[in-house]
Amino acid sequence: MTLASYAVASQLTHYALLPAYMYCNAVMIMCGESFGRKSMNELVQIPKLAIGFSTIFYAVIGGVFIFFAEQIIPLFQSNAQIIPTSIQLLGILLVANLFVILYEVQKYTLQSLDESRFVLGVTACINLLAFLILIGSTFFFQLTVYSIFTVFAGNYFFLATVFYLKYQQKLKTI
Repeated sequence: MTLASYAVASQLTHYALLPAYMYCNAVMIMCGESFGRKSMNELVQIPKLAIGFSTIFYAVIGGVFIFFAEQIIPLFQSNAQIIPTSIQLLGILLVANLFVILYEVQKYTLQSLDESRFVLGVTACINLLAFLILIGSTFFFQLTVYSIFTVFAGNYFFLATVFYLKYQQKLKTI
């Protein structure tokens, strides 16, 4: 039941993230153009605006999903036993995925500055570390959905932080 509930909550969370992906595509294009023009002000402002607007849309859409969860979730899953757990997981997933917005925007900004190899390498290393933490954790305590979401959120927060620091470093060379 938990896996089915997670699938429903995850699907709704991804819908809430759709505007963020739209802004990320705009970030890639606009930062690339600003990089070509060496427009430092735009390179600083564009990611901030993308994070701000993405977060606002995410909060509004996520709020609607939480407020109307009892009406929305049955549209995705008709099993009445799954609905309460899906509602519970939805709120937690929405909070955990806040860091996805930061990660995605920072990732796209770096890629627009020709740092795709760095992004790929760091993402692979940090994701591997998160995977090993999850595997290692199974030997010390019982993993729950909540502990998995915590590692998930930490993974994206750490990636976003590394990408932000790299972006700031890259801006100094322009």
